[in-house]
Amino acid sequence: MAGTVLEYLSEYGGDTFGELPFHDVDSLILSQFCYLKFDGLVPGPEERKGYVSLSQLREHPDFDRLFSDIRYEKPNRLLFERMADSRRFGELKLNYYENIIEHDTEVQFSAVTFLLPNGVIYVAFRGTDENMVGWKEDFNMTFMDVVPAQILAVKYLNEVAQTFEGDFLVGGHSKGGNLSVYSAMHCEEEVRQRIRLIYSMDGPGFRREVLSQGAYLEIRDRIVKLLPQSSLVGMLMEIDDRYEGIKSNSFGLTQHNPYTWEIEGAEFVREGEIDPRAKAIDLAVNEWILGQDEENRKRFVDTVYQIFDSCEANTLIEFASGRSRNLNKVLSTLRGQDEETIRMLRRIIRNLVDLGAMHMKAEFLTEAESKRRRQSARSQELWNSLTEAGARTLERIKKESLLKSEKHLKKGSEGKETGNGENI
Repeated sequence: MAGTVLEYLSEYGGDTFGELPFHDVDSLILSQFCYLKFDGLVPGPEERKGYVSLSQLREHPDFDRLFSDIRYEKPNRLLFERMADSRRFGELKLNYYENIIEHDTEVQFSAVTFLLPNGVIYVAFRGTDENMVGWKEDFNMTFMDVVPAQILAVKYLNEVAQTFEGDFLVGGHSKGGNLSVYSAMHCEEEVRQRIRLIYSMDGPGFRREVLSQGAYLEIRDRIVKLLPQSSLVGMLMEIDDRYEGIKSNSFGLTQHNPYTWEIEGAEFVREGEIDPRAKAIDLAVNEWILGQDEENRKRFVDTVYQIFDSCEANTLIEFASGRSRNLNKVLSTLRGQDEETIRMLRRIIRNLVDLGAMHMKAEFLTEAESKRRRQSARSQELWNSLTEAGARTLERIKKESLLKSEKHLKKGSEGKETGNGENI
């Protein structure tokens, strides 16, 4: 029966990396682990202090602060405990933690460097957390060639890579996956050559003009991009189609949660392609993003953020805690927009819905045609099988008839010979 990263740690946590080499599931574990709040517990790059072990974190008086994101408090606690109690991750160490949240400059950036028990370094970039400004920065990617978090990721990778020798891994979930790829594209050449693999776990892609500005082709074959089967986030601006679908035990947007990705044995349950219905929506969203001019994308993003910002909630947790009051504020702010802005929002939403319907229809027609062809092929195969069987049956009947005729002729011939002898 399929499990998740938590069951994986229970079953395979006793295996060292020498016994079971580091692979995709381990990368997802570290990508999720870097969402924990290490502020004040793990040294920053400028402190130049030693690595911190999981046992030191466990004994720290502010240990519970690691799990301050209440949305994932329970699974994150289980994740820490199972990692800390395992042979596989028990000796994991952390260093160079950085966490920057600035509302004025619209930036949310966080990264940490892991030292695995086998000596391998994994540089992890955090995805979008509960801070609203992080979501705004994500949307800014649709019209900006570079966002502040991407610049910080390049700086972080270049600086941290100077503190150790040899090859290393880079990865992250959601925006963290995007930062992993972007930093590898734009870091110093010497650093780039040392990167063994780059993991993007349901991380957004890039507009074509952004890809053309960095060393994407140089690192392309080292990128491991994994998505849940109904991915939306990871398919945003994805133009290369170099990814693999992973089965999730959830639905829709909630599949973005790493705790829903299914694992059998020590491997992900791989789906290969994305669900056709989800892909239709992805195509519509991307067509809208890439089809609008920069001014329209910026205006739409700024307007939507302004509407939600009227709630004065800095985090999704704050927004959810006063959900009814905040939704009323959103509706009030929406009603207060000028007529031109309202028309723009309606036009964009209608366009998005129309595109979604068009791509959904195209996907269904393609799927129906494929189904018809498969049925036709099966029918032809069945007909060929029946024809061959019929031909073999006819051949057998023919042979049996010939045998019977030969026997009959032989018997008649013998009778004549006997008759002639008696008459003499």
